[in-house]
Amino acid sequence: MLLALIAWATLIHSASATAQDPEVLMWNGQKYNLMAEPLLGCEEMDSLLGEWGSEWEATSSWRNYRGYWEIVDSVLYLNYVKVNGDTIYARDIPVLKPYCTNGMAKATWVTSSFKITSGKIVYPDTGFYTTSYEHEDQVEMKDGVIVSMKHTENKRLIYSTWEKREAFESFLEDLGRELRRRFPKVRNYIGAEVWYRDYDSTMMPTSVEIVFPKKTRNRDYNRRGLSRNVKNVVREKLAKYVLEHKVFDLYYVKGQIWQGQYMAHINIPK
Repeated sequence: MLLALIAWATLIHSASATAQDPEVLMWNGQKYNLMAEPLLGCEEMDSLLGEWGSEWEATSSWRNYRGYWEIVDSVLYLNYVKVNGDTIYARDIPVLKPYCTNGMAKATWVTSSFKITSGKIVYPDTGFYTTSYEHEDQVEMKDGVIVSMKHTENKRLIYSTWEKREAFESFLEDLGRELRRRFPKVRNYIGAEVWYRDYDSTMMPTSVEIVFPKKTRNRDYNRRGLSRNVKNVVREKLAKYVLEHKVFDLYYVKGQIWQGQYMAHINIPK
């Protein structure tokens, strides 16, 4: 029996950096996203999957097929597959006939851990099935049978809208002009990382940390250094604005508060 690991197809698709369309799962009358490709663990399907995949057209589906699955009495079954708009039932795939019962293929080749999701997307990601949804269950299976599950609720705590971003850019322009007036010799650009810090009982941030990196892979930011007075003004005004207006997205994912790395670009007029 082939051990189907959670890394199904990771080596095949990881270089694509494109989020893949999930498989579809029906369970107790509810529809879920199955964030894995169980058919890749079935050795008998290797040739057919290679044939289907050679005709891919969309980068969101390098495999060029989509499996439709069901869980019945804690057992995973393949009902049918859609390939290039055609529906192919598991009972009509010759190599799957030994697995079939009641018209569906019992996925006894699956011994693995995978995620099933539902609800809205909380945090989109371009990794291999790493997008976070509102409702997620991590499912452990052995020989196609559920042995354990862990449920997680995710949500976006702060929404960064276009209106917020535009207002923030206007604020940065005003700050750049103020810095030129107060510090005539200040350089023409300041880059500052912005991080939410400390949270109240509702998971809202109560402070903001401002960091002045010297350089990154893509750009030199503050290599020549900034005076303490300039840093203090930027820290005070930037932290106050971001905390008051909640400029950047903030998430609660997998039981933890999470945020991206945000950079404030302050262009200072000559």
